[in-house]
Amino acid sequence: MMLRGTVLLLFVVVGNCLLVNPRDPKPQCYGLALANVANPEKPMVYTAKLPTSLQSAPLLRIQPGDGHWWSFEFGETGSAASRTFVFESAVTTKVLVTDVFCAGDAFMLANNNVELGSTLTVPTSCYTNTPDPSVAANNIGWSHGEFFLSPGQHSISIWAIRSPFGAGTGAIKVEIAQQ
Repeated sequence: MMLRGTVLLLFVVVGNCLLVNPRDPKPQCYGLALANVANPEKPMVYTAKLPTSLQSAPLLRIQPGDGHWWSFEFGETGSAASRTFVFESAVTTKVLVTDVFCAGDAFMLANNNVELGSTLTVPTSCYTNTPDPSVAANNIGWSHGEFFLSPGQHSISIWAIRSPFGAGTGAIKVEIAQQ
């Protein structure tokens, strides 16, 4: 039975690789560390339900200073993030952006269609990975950056300028800048 307001996702894990399209002749590995203990040779199939609010949302209104990390997905190098983040602030804010899971992706940010800058390029690695943006943002192994914005209305767009795995996830948080 499908619950209203949810999307059912199906993906296959083989070894340490997530197969988004099992028919793809060259599957992409996203660095998942999962194993089928009962039968290591047999692929595992998982299902997950995401709330409608986490589906591709072109614009997502966020609240500066709420302490929340907001995730976004992206594809190959040059692709735009799955969300544009909008907010308004009467004070100076600090935008934090980080790569999560496997390290090696890098991003370019724009505010109201004006380039803010990019995150640093780091070596590509899936040997250590984290789903926690707070860990990634405070570790030199993941690409991350901080951008300060004057008070006003903001629309933050993000593009992958490096995507060695062909797709991935990042996170953004907006804090009130310390005076």
